[in-house]
Amino acid sequence: MMTNSTYAIGVDIGGTKIAFALVNSKGEAITRHRVSTAQHEGLDAVIQRIADGVKQLETHCDGTILGIGIGNPGIVDAEHGLVKNAVHLGWRDEPIQQLVYDSLDGKYPVYIENDVRALAMGEYTFGVAKGYKNFVYIALGTGLGDAAMVDGKLLIGAHFAPMELGHMATVPNGRKCICGRFGCLDMYLSGVGLTAGTKEHRDKYPDSPLAQIDDPSSYQVIEHMKQGDPLAEIVRQETVHWMKHVLMWTGGVLDTGLFVIGGGTGHAIMPLIMDDLKDYLKGHLVLPPEQVPVIKLSTVDDSAVGASCLVWQAQST
Repeated sequence: MMTNSTYAIGVDIGGTKIAFALVNSKGEAITRHRVSTAQHEGLDAVIQRIADGVKQLETHCDGTILGIGIGNPGIVDAEHGLVKNAVHLGWRDEPIQQLVYDSLDGKYPVYIENDVRALAMGEYTFGVAKGYKNFVYIALGTGLGDAAMVDGKLLIGAHFAPMELGHMATVPNGRKCICGRFGCLDMYLSGVGLTAGTKEHRDKYPDSPLAQIDDPSSYQVIEHMKQGDPLAEIVRQETVHWMKHVLMWTGGVLDTGLFVIGGGTGHAIMPLIMDDLKDYLKGHLVLPPEQVPVIKLSTVDDSAVGASCLVWQAQST
């Protein structure tokens, strides 16, 4: 039974689902649940689902809830509680923080941040980045997301959009991205990138077992990498190539001490590319060997737990 204890509620808003977690001061999720975002029903309906989800978690808590932390995709102005632009949700300049606060009758303080920055805060508070004041978080999921901690503070930028590497049009004459441009890193370092690479190189490897699958998932591409499939190997090498660039750019510019790799695709593929990346860093950063950044897999893999850390961070300042 939980008594005289403090908790935070984390809410991760995604394009298809909203994840909730009641989290204790050790970063442990006491209970979790998910609901469909159903953003097509309108903003008011989404806010109501968030309020209902928080109320459901309240029934599992006999202690004190200190606040609500929200991770939201897109460009987020955390200081003013605004979602400036969330493409997949269709939100522009929406006061999500205030709307959630009002929907709960002002019962709890509410904090909001970009979802990847919230995950980075989760690693800093409870995960492998604990003790590191300078690190880069790279999320390889359906797309590519990035965040950075600099001198113990999240890097926010002039327009709340730092580390938007996924939509840097980097590859000359590259693949068309969902954003409309060509050659974005999102199309090379993500689950979408793995399947796009398979499609692009398929004709060169007609005898590849992977080439026989009409529409392979990113999971299937990675499984074929493990089996030494020649088509999958080309895609693996391509992933290594662009990850090297990301590590080099961010490591060189930010002088980071740690790279944290998260996301479902990241956890699945990193065992197959980790050694390549470590060897590359040793030879290409102008640092003595003992200062070369280390690479670790994330341990706070629940996005709602990451969002809850916005509350714990606010409590510590």
